Amino acid sequence: MYLFILFNTLLVMYGCYLTWIEPKIFNVAMRGLQMMDGKVVFGLAVTGCIVVIYELIRKKRSLSWLYGLLGLAIVIITGVVFFNYYRNAYNSGAGIYLAALGGLQLVGSYVVLLFGQDSNSSAR
Repeated sequence: MYLFILFNTLLVMYGCYLTWIEPKIFNVAMRGLQMMDGKVVFGLAVTGCIVVIYELIRKKRSLSWLYGLLGLAIVIITGVVFFNYYRNAYNSGAGIYLAALGGLQLVGSYVVLLFGQDSNSSAR
């Protein structure tokens, strides 16, 4: 499960390197790291990557709540960016979709970890 979380944080980081705004007549292509929103999302993904690597090395699962919090923040930021792009009639690039997908999967993996811990502790 923690390798899946590591994959999702790397997916969000990769999404920040791809284009978030596709070129049209009056706008140019912009990557996620060229905008402030993309830099914040990238920083959240790097934080999640460091935490999951720390937990994989330490083999103690005490910071799983952080994945849900980081994923929720990524989903909120990318949702606001999607709304702004829709309102301004920009074409969304592939990077924003990958970042949003990675954030949703981080939230989902936190939910699986949350219910997985409860079922394991009640079985004992």
